Amino acid sequence: MAFTIIPVTETALLIRVVGELGNHETRELKKALQTVIYARKCDLLVWDFHQVSFMDSSAIGLILGRIRELQVYGGTTKILCSSPTLKKIFQFSGLSPFVSEETEDQVLEQIGGATLWKTK
Repeated sequence: MAFTIIPVTETALLIRVVGELGNHETRELKKALQTVIYARKCDLLVWDFHQVSFMDSSAIGLILGRIRELQVYGGTTKILCSSPTLKKIFQFSGLSPFVSEETEDQVLEQIGGATLWKTK
């Protein structure tokens, strides 16, 4: 698993995840996010799961925990995902309202962030 955390505005982050997101990887990502969310007072996290092939319950816990953290700043989360399997997981865990099939560039255009084609 690989992940990239990209600031797209002063208070918005894009988290691009590639591969499998299991317990070990989730801990690494959580550790990386904790500092940056509070330092930037983030009010939007955009999770790009378009290239995720597997995730377990620890990943759901990670997302739910970050949603709670963002509530401090009145923030929200957007999950970009086109996989039918992952969408089912999000549906069963109550995260469906946050899921979108949009691309990174479409979301960035909406929030006023730069196009990230060079970082892919």
